[in-house]
Order: sequence, then structure tokens, then C-alpha cells
Amino acid sequence: MLKILIASNNEGKIKEIREIFKEIAQIQSQKEAGIDIEPKETGKSFQENALIKAYAVFEKLQDKALKNEWLKDCDEILVLADDSGICVDILHGEPGIKSARYANTSDNDTNSSDEQNRLKLISELQKHKVRESSARFVACVAIIGKIIGKVKVGAKSHVKSNAKSHDKDKSSESKMIEFCGFGECEGKVITQQRGDNGFGYDCMFVPDGFDKTLAELEPQVKNTISHRKKALEQVREYISEHKKS
Repeated sequence: MLKILIASNNEGKIKEIREIFKEIAQIQSQKEAGIDIEPKETGKSFQENALIKAYAVFEKLQDKALKNEWLKDCDEILVLADDSGICVDILHGEPGIKSARYANTSDNDTNSSDEQNRLKLISELQKHKVRESSARFVACVAIIGKIIGKVKVGAKSHVKSNAKSHDKDKSSESKMIEFCGFGECEGKVITQQRGDNGFGYDCMFVPDGFDKTLAELEPQVKNTISHRKKALEQVREYISEHKKS
């Protein structure tokens, strides 16, 4: 069965990812795999940062000193990484890619706590003398790694094949793949913090069509509109299309 290693130790993200992929893959977190690495997010976009994290963890998988029975003799392994954040219109798109470290005023890239980030966002909104602003959550989910799938011979593809084919129609091959899925959730950010579900900025964000924050919504409702779920479903569909039947 396909194995997916999540390049994150965020429990909220891991739970959401497990739910999406439970029928097609075995899931393990970065911590469970014994990989202790936090790549610097030096990208200028969500996509660049997601790929930076995915490639850093994938490179670690090649380390022969890594002791992990779960990864032993694995023919199909993907590393999944995401970068996401909230973009507030009145703040010209901030915090954006700096959402996880918005309150960090030092030169390093250390993440600040969720509470610190929310207080910073509230402070910035108050500076503009507003209690709310249109905003959106944005997510990019990147996968890289090896799967076994069917490829039509002669067809153009951005995947790298590790096997030769003599079938004129299609064949099962081991392929290196790279793909990014994207998702957005439109709404508004408010200066109140409401609700106990979720994490990050969820308690400050009211999605379009609702009068509750994401943190006030039931998890199953939130998951129907989640920006990350939209991106994850694109990835899931991509994997399903490239897997052998």
C-alpha cells in the first residue's frame, strides 16, 4: 500500500490529512518517522515553501542511517508538505506566507505561538481602525516521491520514469512525481476570538456564507470548506489518476 510521510508535526494538519487519505495510503508523521528537521521557509510563495519542506524531508529519507521499519522495503513512498496562511486585504495580503511567524520580530524564522500571532493580527487591524476585513485562507500542498502507476507510452508527462516499457499502450512503472494542489477559503477576519475548535487563526475567521468562525463550526462542516482540504483533494485525485488500477 502507498505510504505517505507528512512533513509536519502539527497535530491539526496531520489529523486532517489522515482523514483525506485513509482509504488509499498509510500515513506517518515526520516525528513518527524519526526525522527531526525544520527547513527554513525561504520561498516567496506558499508553493515554494511547500516544495522546500517536501524536498528537505525527502532527502532525509535517503539517509541510510535512518532507522524506521515502516519505511523498510517500501516501493511507494510520497512526502507530503503544505504551506498555508491567511491573507488579509486591508493589510495588503499580510500575514500571508509569514502567518506562522507573524508575531516574531527577530531575524530568525522561528514560529511564534498561535495566540501571539492572533494578538498581532488584532493589533494590526486596530491600527487601521477596523473590526473586520475581507480575507482568505490559502493553502498549497506539495507531494514528491515514488509511486507505481500506468503511463501511456509516448504520452507527455512531467513524471520521471524509473523503468523501461515495451508495451505500446501502457505499462506499470515506478515513477518519481512532483505535484502541487491549491485551495482557498474566502471570508473575513474579525478582531474577536470565538470558538474552541481548530487552530491558528480559525477563531478569527468567518467564512463566506456563515455567521460563525471556523473555530465555532463542527469539524465535519469546516472540512467541507477547508482551504487545505481543497488542496489535499486535488493531490488525492492526482495520485489516484497516476496509480495503477
